[in-house]
Amino acid sequence: VRRLAPYVGMLRGGLDVRAVKGRSGETRLIEVALQHRDPQVATRIVNTIVKIFARLNQERRRESGATTGEFIQRRIAELQAQIRADKQRLIDYGKRHQFIALEPGQDTVLARLVGLNNELLTAENDLKLAEAEKEASLAPEVVEVTALGASAGLEGRRNDLLQKRAELLVENTEEWPPVKELDGQIAELDKQIKIIRERAGTTLTTNLTKRYRQAKEREQKLRASYEQQRRETIVQNEAAINYHIIEQEIGTNEGLLKDLYLRMGENEAKLAGIGQMPNNISVLDYAQVPGQPIGPKRMQNVALAFVLSLGAGIGFAIFLSFLDHSIHSIDEVERKLHLPALGAIPLIGSSTRRHLLPGVGALQRRNGNGNGHGRPLLVNDDVRSPVAEAYRHLRTSVLMSVAGRAPKTLLVTSSQPSEGKTTTVVNMAMVLAQTGASVLVIDADMRRPSLHSIFNLENDRGLSTYLSSGMSDAEAFSMIEQTGESNLYVLTSGPPPPNPAELLGSEPMHRLIKSVESAYTHIIIDSPPVAYFTDSVLVSLLVDGVLLVVNSGSTSREIVRHSRKVLQDVGAKIFGVVLNGVKEDSTHEYYYSRGYY
Repeated sequence: VRRLAPYVGMLRGGLDVRAVKGRSGETRLIEVALQHRDPQVATRIVNTIVKIFARLNQERRRESGATTGEFIQRRIAELQAQIRADKQRLIDYGKRHQFIALEPGQDTVLARLVGLNNELLTAENDLKLAEAEKEASLAPEVVEVTALGASAGLEGRRNDLLQKRAELLVENTEEWPPVKELDGQIAELDKQIKIIRERAGTTLTTNLTKRYRQAKEREQKLRASYEQQRRETIVQNEAAINYHIIEQEIGTNEGLLKDLYLRMGENEAKLAGIGQMPNNISVLDYAQVPGQPIGPKRMQNVALAFVLSLGAGIGFAIFLSFLDHSIHSIDEVERKLHLPALGAIPLIGSSTRRHLLPGVGALQRRNGNGNGHGRPLLVNDDVRSPVAEAYRHLRTSVLMSVAGRAPKTLLVTSSQPSEGKTTTVVNMAMVLAQTGASVLVIDADMRRPSLHSIFNLENDRGLSTYLSSGMSDAEAFSMIEQTGESNLYVLTSGPPPPNPAELLGSEPMHRLIKSVESAYTHIIIDSPPVAYFTDSVLVSLLVDGVLLVVNSGSTSREIVRHSRKVLQDVGAKIFGVVLNGVKEDSTHEYYYSRGYY
């Protein structure tokens, strides 16, 4: 089997069997084709396959007939045994339940139940009639009528004696002996009439009561006999149902047995004539050796692969674009965030030459600026670079964001960490200081302060010291340090406090902002991300406006919308968005390249 496996796999891979379709649909024709490098081999294999298939079909028909005959014989034996067992079970069941007659109309148990029911109905009517007569006999008028009927003869004799006495009194007195004799007879009749009347009522009631009792006893006996016969009838009916079920099973099996005998005869006749019967599968047209090859179609396959690859690439690109919810361009800022875009800071490549200022290394090791670079001071590297030009453009946009005057105080924040807000604060302050204005940078990010590392300053005291210790404004001004010989001043955050949000929302913070407004042209405040802390929300109420930094390609639109809503809900004025780390192809419409200079 293992030795022939490669050849079998070759046949399965190249063999093609399909039904031939005509104009009206499916036909009874089958086409067999095989792809092989040698046309002679392909032709011989296909013709051999169809010949073997036709011969196997004839053999299978013969085997199928033999198998069918064996199955029928086995099934006949099973049915015969089952029929014998069911008949014996039917006989035993009839004996056990004492069936006398099972034919329709010969059920004596049911007939007896019907007779008892009729007798019970008659007994119930007799009982009702006897009870009614008994109740009626108790009425006084009935008793009196009965007594009058019983003493009617004596009353007639008494009336005759009274009439005779009256005739004697016409001529005689009451003392006359015949009259006295008549009085004695009348008195005796009165006694007899009274006795008869009393006995007549009692006799009537006794007779009716006895009749009622007899009717009731008969009704009770008939009812008991009826209930017993009813129970016997129910048992008999259940037994009869089961008896008929067994009979039906025997009848069904006998019918199946008869059909199997017929099938067995047909199958034997079929087996006897199967050798002379023609095969129902025949070869209509044998394969001929092809004159030319049919494949492979290289150009078609290459073109198809190119189209499929192109479609897959486009679909994958669309899928990635659908999954990307970040902001990539200034147009998306204005269209999807509904905020003005004040500037776009280009992405800095790692190959660009940089001159690190003293004290910058610490920040470079601690955190990034969200711009693809570890350094925050960019405008001093090359004043003619696209980055420096971008920050000068941002400076112009911020100065013109308030009608009639330049904003005095500015809060710079972001939605989440590492978006470049501190880099924006530093470079924005430097380009503002280049105009000759005095600029104060306040590090209000007391959770992760970094301005002291950028400018190489001490941070043992600063904003947190002033807000928590109740210092005077003069002492606060004494903590402000000037960076070199420029117009840029820095108030560091000071030691991290346990409650930065409470300090930034306190009255000393409000007083500090009012104090430094008169001393400096611009005040820029660096604060923690809006989506994580409430520090920026509290400080936004103390400044002229807020600058929201968004990192291109990484910040989700949803989190920026959340930050915008948080700030707008408290009444903060958002000047606009600074899109940081933008690729050059997204900023060409706003900034000139180095070739312009």
